[in-house]
Amino acid sequence: MPVTRNEKGRFVSMQQEWSLKNFNAGHISSKGRFMVKLPNHLRAYKSGWMLRSIAAYETYHGIAVKKTDRIHHINGNKLDDSKENLQLLTDSQHQKTHFRQRGVYIKCVCEHCGKTFEILRHRFNDKSRWKRGKFCSQKCFHTHKRTDSHKNNISKGLKRAYREGRR
Repeated sequence: MPVTRNEKGRFVSMQQEWSLKNFNAGHISSKGRFMVKLPNHLRAYKSGWMLRSIAAYETYHGIAVKKTDRIHHINGNKLDDSKENLQLLTDSQHQKTHFRQRGVYIKCVCEHCGKTFEILRHRFNDKSRWKRGKFCSQKCFHTHKRTDSHKNNISKGLKRAYREGRR
């Protein structure tokens, strides 16, 4: 990025303001999004930078994108800001779109009752303490017979909580 000094001797950026003529003037952020310099734009950060996808969509369609709206990249490439690849969605529509893409179900067998059930793949793989994918319901989870080591761990945790005053 070109840098020069102003009349006070401080360094200032010589970055051009973005337009369709200089489409690639900017940089890629750490999150993999293309940022452009538009300091007078309402959606720009304090530093004067904003997402190129928003600026490009507004330029292509001649409308202002509200803060509650999101620009969706249809092909999934965050750097492809062509007119055909950008779609304006509300925040909830955008979340649903990405959730549907993750919505792959896998079949599991309940450890308590032996019933076959389906669970979302991303829920099955999470590392939480609830052991999703082992039981078909909360009823099976709570009625499942606990091992002695599991009971000992629970009592150790309760004793520690009592000692620390967390009861």
